[in-house]
Amino acid sequence: MLSRTRHAVRFGLHQLTVTLGIALFPIVLAARRAGIPIPLPIGRLVRATGAAAETAE
Repeated sequence: MLSRTRHAVRFGLHQLTVTLGIALFPIVLAARRAGIPIPLPIGRLVRATGAAAETAE
């Protein structure tokens, strides 16, 4: 039971990071066009949460 809950939480966090990355993408593009460098490690965060969701048993 606990492993199912843990898997659901990890999957939910992964989905949240993907949604966050999609939502912030236009803002980052506009900022970069304006000359404001904004480093966002969303790609690393999505990969990390995706790997955690896949390895959850």
